[in-house]
Amino acid sequence: MSYDTRDMLTMTYNTSPNYPLIGAHYSAAEANRDPDENMAHLRLLFQWYREKFPQDRFILLGHSQGGFMAYRLALEFIDSIAGVVTFDSPLKGADIIPSDVDKLVAPLFGGTAADYYINRAAQQDADEEVESNVYALRDNGVAFYTFSSLSDRVVASQYSYVRNAIHAIGGVPLKDRFDMFTSDIWPVREDESKPQVDDNWIGHFAVTNNPDVLAQLPNIVGEAPVFHLYPSGKVKNF
Repeated sequence: MSYDTRDMLTMTYNTSPNYPLIGAHYSAAEANRDPDENMAHLRLLFQWYREKFPQDRFILLGHSQGGFMAYRLALEFIDSIAGVVTFDSPLKGADIIPSDVDKLVAPLFGGTAADYYINRAAQQDADEEVESNVYALRDNGVAFYTFSSLSDRVVASQYSYVRNAIHAIGGVPLKDRFDMFTSDIWPVREDESKPQVDDNWIGHFAVTNNPDVLAQLPNIVGEAPVFHLYPSGKVKNF
């Protein structure tokens, strides 16, 4: 299974109302603002894509907050979505240090977005909400996958992993939940006993460079035609 990179589309937190495909200036400030504000931009761009490719259904791929946005877009535009793939995404919130301290510290680094996801993690029904929604998405023909690193120090695995997601293809289990520091795919430096993950936020960004994760993506995207998830001969990914 494979996919054509020419069919891949991009998304951005800032869009131009007159021509959404051209993103406006983007910085960390946009990533740290209220997720609902970012959703407004993503919704505008996605609606533009739907108008340009009315016969196609889309596979949404998103890392971290991008995966949460993909999840929300799928719920809003279920008829236009063939699949969702998230990578260490705060689907159920983010709360690495289970205490009141992070409620004070996290917003200093992650702004309004950090506060949003910490509060979401504190909601008792967040887990049930996501599990129920993913079940409903799959029941409506949307393939849903989550990749979750146990080494993530930003989004704990309990918030990024969805039990009702797809965890096997053709009867073969996916390597979709793993510990970066016990994986044999990362080289070990001579002076350390643990593998080296070159990342400021250990485990969080590293998931996008995990060879096992990257090796499985073509199979995941390639499964869409087999599942008959879209009516036309192409699938758009972003």
